[in-house]
Amino acid sequence: MKLKEKVAIITGGGRGIGREYALRFSEEGAKVVIADISFENAQKTADEIAGKGGDALAVPTDVSSQSSTLEMAQKTLSRFGRIDILLNNAAIYYGIGMRRWDSWQPEDWDRMYAVNVKGSWLCMKAVVPHMIAGGKGKIINVSSNTTDTGLEALLPHLFQGSNHRPNKEHGQGSGTA
Repeated sequence: MKLKEKVAIITGGGRGIGREYALRFSEEGAKVVIADISFENAQKTADEIAGKGGDALAVPTDVSSQSSTLEMAQKTLSRFGRIDILLNNAAIYYGIGMRRWDSWQPEDWDRMYAVNVKGSWLCMKAVVPHMIAGGKGKIINVSSNTTDTGLEALLPHLFQGSNHRPNKEHGQGSGTA
């Protein structure tokens, strides 16, 4: 077990790829905090992990809110005593559909940017002091590879960048920026 006894926070862990990260981290021995804006989804994932013998905590978290990310960190510390890993996975791309960028409203852009960019920063800001106090920690920032598509409807992803490039030989990301 590669993550035995590590404490990992996974944002957006209530569904989709975030849920898959949470399940896999647990399989590798991590104690997992599922931080998701949907407490219902987070709790379902936590229950699934517990049902398989893992240790998980569901925490309702709006990553675009500093008070919510600070609460996420505090609840993690209260339950597990430390934070070893932060996996910033939470992101949104809804409400605007696949339409031209110049038809979006400023509130559409602001919400996506607040979650997809500011949210990662706020989560790091909330956990890094605790990682430093503990002498170590790992942060993984997940982003989309849609920067390679060139579709104008995916403009938020183009501005927000990508740190994942496929490894053609093995079908895995290289982690390069």
